Amino acid sequence: MNERTCLKVTICKRRLDVLGLYPRSGDGWTGPFVTYTAELALKHINENTNLLNDYQIVIDWKNTQCDGGIALKQFIDALGKNQNQTYLAVLGAGCSVATSQVAVISYRYGLAQITFASTAPNLGNNVMYPRFVRGVPSDLKVVHARARFLQQNNWKRVAIINEQDPTFVSSSHHMENVLSLLNVDYKVEDITLDGTVPLEQQVSILANNLRGYRIIIANMYEDAAIKLFCYLYKQKEKYLLPNIATWLFLGWFTDQWHDKQGVLEEVGCTAEQIATASNGALGFLATHSKKHFMGQTNNNQVTIANRTTAELFQEYKELILERINNDTVRFDREFDVYDAYVYDSIWTLALAMQNASDKGFNLTEISQKQNLEDTNIFSKNSEFSSAVYNGMLYQNFIGWTGNVRFSGHERFYPQVQILEFVDGNLVYRGDCENIPYFDDFTEDSINSIMCSLDETFTYWNKETATDGINNMYTSGAIVALVFLLSLCIGAYVTFLIIVILVGKWEKLESIYESSPIITCIILAGNYFLLIAGVLYVFTDRFVGHENPLLMSSSFESFTTEMCGTSGCKFLCMLPVIFALLGSSLIFGGMIGKASTIYLYAIKNSLKHYLKILFLISNCLPVFFICVDIILVIIWGSVSFLVVKSEVLPTGIDNEPYIRVLQCGMSTQQETATSIFIVFLIIYKIMIIVIGLVMAYFLRDIKKKDLRYWDTITWTMYTMSISTFVLFLFLFLIEDFNAKHAVICVLVLVTVTTSASITGLPPVYYIFKYPHPGYEAIIIPKGLRNTEPKDILMKHQIINLESDNAQLNCDVEDLKNENKFLKQRKGVLEENKSQSNMDTPDIN
Repeated sequence: MNERTCLKVTICKRRLDVLGLYPRSGDGWTGPFVTYTAELALKHINENTNLLNDYQIVIDWKNTQCDGGIALKQFIDALGKNQNQTYLAVLGAGCSVATSQVAVISYRYGLAQITFASTAPNLGNNVMYPRFVRGVPSDLKVVHARARFLQQNNWKRVAIINEQDPTFVSSSHHMENVLSLLNVDYKVEDITLDGTVPLEQQVSILANNLRGYRIIIANMYEDAAIKLFCYLYKQKEKYLLPNIATWLFLGWFTDQWHDKQGVLEEVGCTAEQIATASNGALGFLATHSKKHFMGQTNNNQVTIANRTTAELFQEYKELILERINNDTVRFDREFDVYDAYVYDSIWTLALAMQNASDKGFNLTEISQKQNLEDTNIFSKNSEFSSAVYNGMLYQNFIGWTGNVRFSGHERFYPQVQILEFVDGNLVYRGDCENIPYFDDFTEDSINSIMCSLDETFTYWNKETATDGINNMYTSGAIVALVFLLSLCIGAYVTFLIIVILVGKWEKLESIYESSPIITCIILAGNYFLLIAGVLYVFTDRFVGHENPLLMSSSFESFTTEMCGTSGCKFLCMLPVIFALLGSSLIFGGMIGKASTIYLYAIKNSLKHYLKILFLISNCLPVFFICVDIILVIIWGSVSFLVVKSEVLPTGIDNEPYIRVLQCGMSTQQETATSIFIVFLIIYKIMIIVIGLVMAYFLRDIKKKDLRYWDTITWTMYTMSISTFVLFLFLFLIEDFNAKHAVICVLVLVTVTTSASITGLPPVYYIFKYPHPGYEAIIIPKGLRNTEPKDILMKHQIINLESDNAQLNCDVEDLKNENKFLKQRKGVLEENKSQSNMDTPDIN
């Protein structure tokens, strides 16, 4: 290869080779137009007669694939002894993980290095990277800005989600230090895309761990964000999405970042779903807006290339279109702000080389071929690389990205943009200004930052943004209250059991009758516990300004979306239908039984239609309880089989049956539902066993002991509500989890104990108005000592005897009255005769 390159103007210039490392492809950030931007910068530098007049910078580009190992290999291979050129500096490597691997050893080869897109805070370590310059602002500036943004909004509780990558781990550590300084409570969660743990499972765990957090600091690449939002959207974790929570991203996502077909196909989401899920998230970017780089702002400065930013962009655009032969729509989509930093980084490097040349370094001699086997290779060009490094640090010029100057070896930029995610694009919404010149993490330095916002946010709502602290306190208070009430209810139920076992029911009845306040307190305590449990479940949504009923899908749309077929829809709804029928009949039976007893108490008669109503209110609910138990056992067993092993008997196509049996539930719903189903099965079997045992001991039941039987029947009736409660929670609470399953159990126990023990109207009227006809109908045949006719006849005889006794009493009264009258008549006659004797004879 010739040492000189002759241009079209017949001016021959000596080559100054620079090793260029950039991620043209790979899993992380990629810069497809980096080389085109560099071509434009070199063109403008070569046109400048006052800059490297006898030399021409030539960049030898290597693809690092955004991988540290590949970048290091490319670096070593490029410096091999078989190469014909000698590199004077390193440009790149773009991704922080690749840049750090090269920057840690590049100075040992007598090379200074400048990067154009590596923002990881760990690269700011001067000791570890002594000849490294960052041509782009560090994420530390974003850490300052996000911390101040939290402080201005008085948010004291945040979650941090990191993609497992050295870039983000380092940024997170700095963020944690600042949050500790500001006394902000934080929780850190990591996600990985290496495939060791399915991301869907990670998202499910993450969603459960971050329940109640409303401010989320996210450090991740675009691909990870797409996958995360996809699974949050599919799992219906809407309380974690930006329409409720506030997400604070690094703001270097490209426009239409969500529309990556390969990633979307991998996770099974559409670009529209990702855009919808991410709308309202905020991004923080330590740079100008893209409008600035496109020359669409008032700050259209004249740059060092003697062109305005608008002219630079237009020239860059024409070059890109010429190279890729494509339309402007694709170009606008692919434009990346870091392309402009490539342009300014090359100018910085060229100016630094000119500065070294001015100080007496012979660029021609230094550019001669070097041999890696030379024992002095580690120190040969140390002075030159030091001169280039210092020359870059002291640059101060107007470039495409604004004023180019450095703090330490960091690109200084005192401003951070605040961007809003809107339909896949990042839209400017405000700034954080007065970012500290040095990386000074003190409370005063953070307080000096001023973040100002636009009033025109499209999706994010500052008024409803909250850190969830109030929610946490409310939930904590409710949990404590529920715990105390649970202890009270437990003590009360234990007391009732002891009373029943020792046979002192009369004392309990006398307490109820003598102190109605106690009864009211017990009932109020039970149902207050029920209300507290329900509020505990819905607290997050109320605090988050979200109506759970409005947010939930209807049964029709839910089953259509998840199942897709009418058969599947019917199977999903079958347990709900039976539970609903059973529950409705139970409530109807309660009302019917209470009203019937009440009518009898008033009219003292029991009509045949009332007897039929009694039979319906007792028999049909029992039938539906049996159907409910069978369905729950079958559905729960098969669902448990599918969830745990994801296999069905041989010969059955797994996928559609899995979707049918799970009814579209997410992983955490499956787990919580499995817990609740196991409880239901055990609880219902336990109630049946208790009922049979009590029935055995009460086989000699008496009229006064009807309360025992009604305790069993009401308990069994309320059991049928359990499945309906479960499915109601599944459909109305889209983030149903184990916590909600526990609350379901609490609600169910509360309703059951309240309905079966604490004095429902039917039980009250049974105690107050017992009747043999009611006894004959209500008591099952197996628990009777006599048949109904015998009971009725016996009571008819008793009534006749009572009537006869009453008649005898009446006859005795009449006799006594007759005797009294006779005595009275005798007295009157005696008085009359005495009167006659005392009267004188006038004759």
